[in-house]
Amino acid sequence: TEADPDWVGSRVGVRLTPAGGVIRLDFHHEGWPEPNEHYRISCFCWAMYLRVLKRHLEHGETVPYEKRLDV
Repeated sequence: TEADPDWVGSRVGVRLTPAGGVIRLDFHHEGWPEPNEHYRISCFCWAMYLRVLKRHLEHGETVPYEKRLDV
């Protein structure tokens, strides 16, 4: 696959941990070479994706990719 040079060598993942009768989800994106502008944009995008996921899980809402910043 091809990726932006900042993403090469980085890792995206999820950790599931039992916590008091519920499952805790921890998302991570590790291995960025430096906290540059691309890093800041990507962090914002991850937040938007998680917000859309939350809306889907709680309300069954589906948001088209091009509308993800508008919800």
